[in-house]
Amino acid sequence: MTTSPGAVAHRTPHQRGVAIAMTVVVLGATVAAVVMPPEAVMAVFAALILGAMLVQAHRDTALTIVVLLALMALIPASLALPELGSMGAPTTLVALAAGGLWLVTWVSPRSNVVTEVEGYRPIPILLAVWAASTTASYAVAALRAKDGLEASAADRGMVVMLASLGIALLIAETVPTRERLDSIIRVAVLAGTFIAAIGIIQFFIGWDYAAHVSIPGLKPTGSGLSITERSIFRRVAGTTLHPIEFGVVLCLIIPLGLHLAMHHSRRWFAPVAVMGLALPMSVSRTSFVGAAAAGLVLLSLWPRQTRRRALAVGFGYLVAVRLLVPGLLGTIRSLFTNATKDPSITSREQDYEFVGRFITENPLFGRGFFTFIPERYDYLDNQYMMTLVETGVIGLLALLTMIVGSMVVAHKVRARTDDPVDRDLAATFMAMLAVALSTAIAFDYLSFPSVRIMLFVAIGGVGALWRLVPDRSVTQPGPSAAPEPATGTAVA
Repeated sequence: MTTSPGAVAHRTPHQRGVAIAMTVVVLGATVAAVVMPPEAVMAVFAALILGAMLVQAHRDTALTIVVLLALMALIPASLALPELGSMGAPTTLVALAAGGLWLVTWVSPRSNVVTEVEGYRPIPILLAVWAASTTASYAVAALRAKDGLEASAADRGMVVMLASLGIALLIAETVPTRERLDSIIRVAVLAGTFIAAIGIIQFFIGWDYAAHVSIPGLKPTGSGLSITERSIFRRVAGTTLHPIEFGVVLCLIIPLGLHLAMHHSRRWFAPVAVMGLALPMSVSRTSFVGAAAAGLVLLSLWPRQTRRRALAVGFGYLVAVRLLVPGLLGTIRSLFTNATKDPSITSREQDYEFVGRFITENPLFGRGFFTFIPERYDYLDNQYMMTLVETGVIGLLALLTMIVGSMVVAHKVRARTDDPVDRDLAATFMAMLAVALSTAIAFDYLSFPSVRIMLFVAIGGVGALWRLVPDRSVTQPGPSAAPEPATGTAVA
């Protein structure tokens, strides 16, 4: 309905309600600031901000993931609410909120969510398989005798599971458009760049960002190692918990940066360069295993011309690192050539015999997710071994099914579209999942929050692509559409 010039515009009942609510909030906050202690005032304002974020996020769920990735980068992973322990990390709380938001949108679907492909959604099914196996192990843990420490650890494992599922499901099922998925990717690359920049500073001058960050209400959990030493070099962790996690999280994010640089803007090569420079500063074999896995996947899927350029750039990268940090690449090479003499390798080999008795206790469902407490038993630098102990053979098969199945789904998305940007993003997610598969053998992957977040962001991204990318193989071509390729033509 239009109004004539000079006519008075009347507010709708919804607008009047919003105005009244805003007035009450402002007056209430003013009174609270006068009569309440400062800590309570901060809590009230924090609750208001969180509530406003969730209301807005219901309209655009990508915002929640953007906030999650920003917190992952900016707040050291060792900081958490002391009353909740490691479960009180800001990223865990936002990830749980993401799960709640997905549940709300599932109950009351929104009209602005694009769905290009009807039918079943494979990613929620894969996530449900992993969730079922983890829940079964929790039930088994509830039936056996255990002390309070292990009972608390089992509860923490369920919280981690729900938070991880929340990240993946919110992205896979509710991100409204392809453009908003790109927004998540851009923020992920910026987050990785910030983590890398902090690591570079730690490496060259030894200044520990994590030790100087003080946020009201958050306390260190005591589980972080920002700067350690190996050989003559500092090993850095940025804002993650450990140098290995630092290197692996960069391996996960660099493919996203390459995708943006190749298909959106060349300026994204600058963040890729920063992350590439920081990657060897973890002084970790695992980082280079992850980089090799991502490289093999991308090189096998990129066009031939892109492969040639990538190999040339890779050679230039090695030369640049050798010139900028003399001796660093040699130190990393010696980690591989002298691996049999490395105590970290021999301790991993000894773990195989040690954990055998735990596996035989319940080989099918394990002793309970997160209940193999390193401080009590041992540090298992192998996620597959840890999964076998905690969730049994069923849990290990479920974990592999979730990750490998997500790679298969990404490959199917790539095969069904002729859009080069969508095809490359599907290949990028496949590379990220390959990083997770290859590096999980060298450290307990799911125990580290930053790499866990990026794993489920990748899985959720695959689900979003499945939903948002049209199936060209079943779409009827229009009058101006190009002819279908002849039968038997290979898909690059």
